[in-house]
This record gives sequence, C-alpha cells and structure tokens, in this order.
Amino acid sequence: MTYSNSYSYEPTNYSRYYYYDENGDLTYIRSYKYGEDDYNSYTIPSFLQSNTGLYDARMIYNSNNYYNDIYEINLNQNPSLSFNYTDMDSGHLLTHMSTTLLYSNLDNTTEGYYYNYYEATDGFLYTVRFRVVIKVGNPVSGYNTPEEYVSYNYDSQWKDQLESYTVLKDGTTHTSQITYDNQGNPTEITNFEYNETIYEKAELDWEGRTLINIKVYNSSLAVVSEIDYTYNDQGLRTSKIIDIDGDGIQDEKYEYKLSGSQLIAEVKFDYDDVSQEWDLIYKVIYSYDYNGSFIGLSYVSGTGTPIDYIAVTNVQGDVTHLLTAYGTEVVHYQYDAYGNIVSVTGTLASTIGEYNSIRYKGYKYDSEISMYYLNSRYYNPEIARFINADGIIGEAGQVLSSNMYAYCMNNPIMNVDSNGYMATWLKLAFVAVAVVAVTAVAVAAVGINVVVVATVVYAVGSNVVAVVDSKKYCDNSDVEAMDAERFKEIQDSKKTVGLSREEKLAYIRYLRAGNEDLRENWTEAEMLREFEYHDKVYFISSNILGIPDSDTPSFNTKKVDFETEQTLRTYLFRFFGNMIP
Repeated sequence: MTYSNSYSYEPTNYSRYYYYDENGDLTYIRSYKYGEDDYNSYTIPSFLQSNTGLYDARMIYNSNNYYNDIYEINLNQNPSLSFNYTDMDSGHLLTHMSTTLLYSNLDNTTEGYYYNYYEATDGFLYTVRFRVVIKVGNPVSGYNTPEEYVSYNYDSQWKDQLESYTVLKDGTTHTSQITYDNQGNPTEITNFEYNETIYEKAELDWEGRTLINIKVYNSSLAVVSEIDYTYNDQGLRTSKIIDIDGDGIQDEKYEYKLSGSQLIAEVKFDYDDVSQEWDLIYKVIYSYDYNGSFIGLSYVSGTGTPIDYIAVTNVQGDVTHLLTAYGTEVVHYQYDAYGNIVSVTGTLASTIGEYNSIRYKGYKYDSEISMYYLNSRYYNPEIARFINADGIIGEAGQVLSSNMYAYCMNNPIMNVDSNGYMATWLKLAFVAVAVVAVTAVAVAAVGINVVVVATVVYAVGSNVVAVVDSKKYCDNSDVEAMDAERFKEIQDSKKTVGLSREEKLAYIRYLRAGNEDLRENWTEAEMLREFEYHDKVYFISSNILGIPDSDTPSFNTKKVDFETEQTLRTYLFRFFGNMIP
C-alpha cells in the first residue's frame, strides 16, 4: 500500500485509531501521520498471459521465469528483465518478437507488490500480452508502526479494570502499573505524569470513592509533591491544596465556590512563609447562561478590577476560545476527541489560558495531573478512561453502561458525562448564528460583586463575526422625560433603530407609564437591554447577513416592541425562523 508522506506528525496533524475488545474496553490507541492507515494489507496482483495472434506464444523472462512467477527486488532497486518467447505447442524459440511496456504501477521506494504490463508481437503470427508481478522489499501484512500509541492490559477477574498501560509519546515509552483497593480505586500508579514530567509513582488516598490525597514520588522514593482535596457534604470538591516541592509545607491553595454543583468561582492563594498567612493571588468568576452553559469569566488579580472574557464553545461544549469584551481572541484551545489538550495558544495562553479551568465539554481541568474533575470522579484523557470505578451499575443489556471505567460509553463525540456517573447524549444545535450573553453575576462568597451585562457574541460556526461591547447599567434618574409629541413621532415612523441611549430610556419610561403588563413583566433595565439587543441584531442582520427589512408590521425589524414574552430569541426567530433552536 502506498502512502503520501508529505505530512509530518504534529499534535494537530494526525490520524488516530481506537481499538476495543468484546467487553468494550480500549485495547489500543494508535496515532499516525495524517492520511496514513493503521493496517497494511498487501495484495498480490493477478497473473496474466493472453494470446490474440494466429498462434499462441509463451513468455519466459530472465531465462527460467514464467508469467505466474514473482520477480523480487530490493527497495530502491530497478528491475532488470530480459524476455524470450517460444511457440506454445512446439516449444520452438521465436526470434522475431518485439516487446513493449504498456503500463507499470511500480514504486520501488515502498514495500509492496506491483506489476509491469507488456505486449510482444512478431507483427504477423504471434501477439501475446502478459504481466510480470514484482515484489519490492519484504511486504508483510499487519499494523504499521505508529508515531504514538497507548496499549492496555486488563485484570483477568475484574475484566474492565486496567492493570497497566504503556504509552509511546514524543519518542519515549513508559509503562504504568496500577494497584487498586477493593472498591476499584487506584491506590498506586507507577510512572505517574505530574506537571508534564514522568515520576516514579503516585500514591492515592481515598475515603470511600472520594480522592482526598495524592503523593508523587521520584526515583529515590522521596515525595516531590503532595495534593490534598476537600469536599462539601454533597461530595463536591471545595478546595485543592498543593505542597509543590514535597517539603511538608503547603504552598498553593485553590478554593472553589459552588452554586449547587456548578463552579461559580475559583480563588487562588499562595502561602507566605514569612507572615505564615495565605496571600490572595487571583480570583476567577465563571458565568453561565440560563441553560447552565459556560459563557464567560471575570479575572481579578489580587484585589484589582475585574477583567471580563467571553468564552466561545463548539457544539460539543468544548471551550475553544477566550475573547476580550471587544472580540479580540486572546486564548485558543484545541483538543482531541477524548479531551487531551492538543494546544493552548494566544497572547494570554500562559496566564488567562491557564487560570481558566473550564475546558473540554465544560469540565473542570486540573493541569498539574492532566485530568478532568467530573464532580464524582477524575477522568484521564490520555487513557480515555475514569481512574476509579463507577458508583452506579449500568442498565441491563447495556454492556458499555455496565463498564465501571469507560468514559461516555466510548463515544465522546455524541455523549457527555458532567457528573461522572452516567453518559448522556449531547444536545447539538447546528445553527447559523449563536448568541451568547454574559448575564449579571453576584458572588458574595468571594467578596466581589460582578455585574457584566449585554455582552453578546455573534458567531457563524466557530468564527466570531461581531461582538457587542459590554455595558454597565447605572442610575439613569437624570434622563429627561419624553413628551407625547416625540413619542407619537417615533410610533408613527415605525422606527426605533438609532435612538440614543437616553432617548431609548425615555421611550421605555413613557411606554411603562401607560402599560401595566410591561410594568409587571419587565424591569426598566431588562427593557433597555432588550432595546440594545434589538439594535445590535438589526445591525448584524442588515449589514453583515444582508437580510432585507420587511414592511409587514409583525416582521418590522426597524422597531422594537415589548410583547409580554418578548426576548432576543423572538427577534432571531424573525430573522432565521426555525434555524434557531
């Protein structure tokens, strides 16, 4: 089989193959150069000798080889062939035959089987066509040598429990052995990766199925680092404290603020040996939409001013970009199918890109151990499995749901597992325009009141096409009241696009004064935000997407109205119909 080797093997340029046994357990992950197959299957071309002349001739090459023999050459060697012909019946040598090469698929730089196709004739009585099959090198059917791989070895009794795995990465191979307790929790992992370095081993301590401590050892069996985890009464993680140098003194602390099971803030402290106190380093406050999807964060250095960033996600929920409030890309994340972080790039990759913990499918990423925390278990994307056993037995008849360590039933493209208990189908929304609004957040637990409103990202696929600036709503008591004549002028023109912010607010107050439904269903700030949403959507539709205005009153995009159920979604329906989910 011939491959194009014009591609180099890069983290973002590869072909990767996954292999499973009858229990649904991964047995191999093999990675190749882009375009290469995992398996070489060599086929010997068919042998051919066909006569079309008045009499039949037999071809003989290199003195004693016939058409159904295989001619062998080494790699990069050119064939050397000489031909003789005899009458098929009498065996008499034919001396006036002329031989022409009609076709060849020979590639002497690649092992395999090829052929040359010839015609020989004396121009009168004899014409014979034939193939010479050529073997180059020593082609053997089987798996190609991968650039990287992971291989798996399972327990003979607990058949989905991983005993060991071997990793080839960056030209280096290591094998990790795993020891478990009776509940299926790993208590020791050899050749443990910590902060992108392979150490002798790690010891893991558990309370039930809850991981509470990791100790990392070097080849001298000295502790090089230690991590302690704490959890609330619901079993959700509330802190991570790290002794970064193994001296027995805790150096870094991360506190996690939760709303239910949702991470709303992460606060980092460093320990000051002199004052013997924890110094605040930074806070990250996470924002979500009404569906609970991550849409942005605010970063606060020490006691400084919050800086807002907008998250761009793909249809699977992976955080792929972080943008400033003005739409400038500052971080770009790339992942493989199982969540290995392929690259983190951008002007703030080493700062905001690292401080942000919400990554693949919206999971919480622990960079020091290269694993994701999924609320009840830790998931290792390198081996595409949870590290400890599930606490829920699967459905009867569902083999993969009964596998205690499998992640997302081995289908990470279509499934998500946000709590570590059960995979669920992703709700994929294929829409032309995605709109993300960072809403007001108040995080009293970390001493910050963050108000970020009306930040809207318009995207086509994963490409951001426009970003509406963030605005902070404030007291508008100084806005001059709108008189009846101006209000009637706006109403009669059927156009509210282009009003100043003060006039929008005055228009809203005039509407509210005479409409009880508006007062009951909308706050003044909500109406003003809706007004600005409308103007921005109108701008996108008219200037970027080129959608014409309609004079039909119910579809008049030039004027905002405040129906009882009016939302930004209503306007998007007007533009795009059922394309918007």
